[in-house]
Amino acid sequence: MTNPPCEPGVCFVIGAPRSGTTWIGKIFDSHPAVLYLNEPDIALRDDALPVICKRSESAEYEELTRAYLDRLLANRTLRTSGALPVFQKEFRSRPAHALRAAIIYGLRLAQVTDLGTGWADRIPIPDFENGRGRMVVVKSVSARGRAGIFSQALPESRTVLVLRNPCGVIASLLRGIRLGKMPEPTQLDEVLETEEADRYGLQAASFRSLTLVQKLAWHWAILNEKALRDLAHKPATVIVRYEDAVANPLKFSRQLLAFVGLPWMAQTAQFATRSTTYRGPDRYFSVWRNSASRTNGWRNELSAEEQYQIAEITAKTLIGRLYAADLLPLANAPTLRPVGDTARSASQAKKAPCRRRGMATAPLIPIGSLNSLIGAIGGLGLGDW
Repeated sequence: MTNPPCEPGVCFVIGAPRSGTTWIGKIFDSHPAVLYLNEPDIALRDDALPVICKRSESAEYEELTRAYLDRLLANRTLRTSGALPVFQKEFRSRPAHALRAAIIYGLRLAQVTDLGTGWADRIPIPDFENGRGRMVVVKSVSARGRAGIFSQALPESRTVLVLRNPCGVIASLLRGIRLGKMPEPTQLDEVLETEEADRYGLQAASFRSLTLVQKLAWHWAILNEKALRDLAHKPATVIVRYEDAVANPLKFSRQLLAFVGLPWMAQTAQFATRSTTYRGPDRYFSVWRNSASRTNGWRNELSAEEQYQIAEITAKTLIGRLYAADLLPLANAPTLRPVGDTARSASQAKKAPCRRRGMATAPLIPIGSLNSLIGAIGGLGLGDW
């Protein structure tokens, strides 16, 4: 068996696309002691390793996963190492920082003008390290189905699982599709391979008959819940609700750095504040946002029927209970139900508000406290299946 990857101090930031992982990844990147890798598993795919690894197959794929992580941690393509903005690092001299930034901006310009050949994406970006220690942070929007096996293959690593209200995630995805920024998803049925789909009785025939919004809702719930379950016994894991993080970015950033043992730095404080109070144009992939105005933007972007379709599915899932305050009223509101939908009883509707009091409010939720949190909301915990 191969040795585990030898990178000192690795932290994974994992979540669904459009859930805030890029901003949280850049919070880490703003720290002078962090070497940040943005989505290396998209730049370097491995079809031999299943996108969704069942817990029963973890031992079978452990050696393959270790070899794959070695390659991911060594990847330095423009997508992986050239995410903007570029921050000064304590393990890189100022002249080296300036040279590296020039390489990144040059490759980005070449990327626009290379007529589709893709050569700029294949040029490795040097780290220019001076030998000082650093922590590696890997951000991925493709690893929820592999979160458990990544953690098992690299047992000393830490994991940040990022969640965002499913209505916010899906509203952003639909907007990206309309703008031509995101492709229309074609593999949403991959969730049918999970144990979680079996628990909810989700079948291929019924899944095919769903609307795109309903399929996206199941995809959000099942892959987030799978990641949550696969990481349930790993103490070095925290859950972040994006809404809580942007509500108090300085407090969140302090806790995030403390979680991985890094000290508070002025460069991080400046980025956390500026990136959430931006007043310029709203660019789809930018980390610069007016977060207060965007957090609940989905209420105006999604139709009443779309909100109901999302809430009706996700509110009954384990992971959806972390957003009970938003989802339960939508799932129980008669005015949001499509024509012909069977109305819930008055007694059910009256019970819904009392389950909201267990909603998460802390910026970081340790994995070990999640069972008590879900128990406060009501229903089954991670170990109650």
